[in-house]
Order: sequence, then C-alpha cells, then structure tokens
Amino acid sequence: MPENGKSTTRRKTRIPGWGLRLLQHRRSLVVVSTLAVFVMSSVPVSRPPRIPGLDKIVHITEYFLVGLSYLNLATSGFRRLPWKTGVTYLLLVVCLGSIDEFYQSFVPRRTSDWRDIIADTIGGLLALALGVYFTRRLSRLDEAVEYQARMDGLWEEAEREHEQIQEG
Repeated sequence: MPENGKSTTRRKTRIPGWGLRLLQHRRSLVVVSTLAVFVMSSVPVSRPPRIPGLDKIVHITEYFLVGLSYLNLATSGFRRLPWKTGVTYLLLVVCLGSIDEFYQSFVPRRTSDWRDIIADTIGGLLALALGVYFTRRLSRLDEAVEYQARMDGLWEEAEREHEQIQEG
C-alpha cells in the first residue's frame, strides 16, 4: 500500500470463461445471429414437424437468442436499458422477423406465416424482459460493490486514525 494509505489497485470487471467473453464481441455476435436466421430460412423443409406447434417454439427460441445478441449490442454490456432503446430493439426484431418471413415465401418448400412473426416477436419480448431484469440486477450489484469499496476505504482510514491516536 502506498504511503498516503490509499489503495492503488482498481477492481476490474471481467466476464469469466471463454464462452462469455464472446459477448464482448457484440457486433460480430449480431451479424452471426442475423445470418444464422437467414441460413436456417434458406433450408427447404421436406415435411412438416410431427409435433404440432414445434416450429413456433423454434421461432421463439431463435428470436430469443437473436434478441439477446441485439440487446447486448444495444446496451453496451450490462447497463440500465433506456425505454427508447427497448422500443427500437423490439422494432428491429419485428422487422427482422417480417423480412425473414417474406424471404421464406421465395424459398422452395417453405411458407410464410403471420403467426411466425408473432412467435418471433414473443421471442424478442422474452429476450427484452430477461435483458431488463438482468441489467437492473447487475446495476444494483455494481452499486453495492461500489458502496462496499467506499466503506472499505473509510474503514481503512478510520483504522489508520485509530492507530495514530494509539501511538500519539
């Protein structure tokens, strides 16, 4: 510790694990997830799914993941989400779903369905809800860590003053 008694180490927030570090590459993640939507839409379907509604679950899951990548880019990591950003994000997801359905109408053995756009929107809304929840939780956690760091500094300062009084 330096002579002035203040700690010079700064706390760095790192995302643990190699998989989570991928989140730091926000633009790449958005491009890859958007391209994945169109690649999957380009594959002709040979037969309808055996389980009714399975394609809607696939759409919800697909756009949930796409939505998380878009939110990650829009929020610059873990920050509180402004409502305008949330509305813009949701419009982007709906537009992507609509363009995807329009594109599917030109792919052989694929059909365009307005219910798929609704499923895409539901996936985007779920991602938005999860994003808002976690950004608020992490924001509160950051505030608690900052508060604790300030309290630690005050405690160290009080200990030094107590030692000086004991010596003097």
